[in-house]
Amino acid sequence: MMEQNLLGLVAYRAGTALSYDCARGRVTNSSAANDFLAKEYRKGWSLDG
Repeated sequence: MMEQNLLGLVAYRAGTALSYDCARGRVTNSSAANDFLAKEYRKGWSLDG
């Protein structure tokens, strides 16, 4: 349920309806929306998981 809620926020920010591939964890119809799904961390900071 949480994933659906967060994808709703991504769709709102991207301004379009999304087609999501849950197996790959990627939006298939909007490259701009995929940019909201990942973050590049500053040097010295990382998120391992």
